[in-house]
Amino acid sequence: MSGALMGTFFVILLPELVEKATEWLAEQDSGISGAVGDFLLTEGAGDFGPISEPAVAPGWALNVFDWNVVIYGVLIVVFLIFEPLGLFGIWIKIRNYWKGWPFSY
Repeated sequence: MSGALMGTFFVILLPELVEKATEWLAEQDSGISGAVGDFLLTEGAGDFGPISEPAVAPGWALNVFDWNVVIYGVLIVVFLIFEPLGLFGIWIKIRNYWKGWPFSY
């Protein structure tokens, strides 16, 4: 039951996080975050960033919604390889660590 609930939160929150991060990068003008935004985001026809904003005309760059699909696929493969029990497996490891906390050896 808890694995299904954690998975639901993951599926609901991930697109929102990607969209908010893209909007935040688009607003940055200077510093390291501005450089990362300039590198990743496509702002016009002559720009070659891999992520296009929804307002930009379609081109070879993927928009934010396409990146959500790519991120889902990559995260599912990573979870299946490194954590086959999913988010619940990570919760079990954390819970068991803190059960025997000062004597965790």
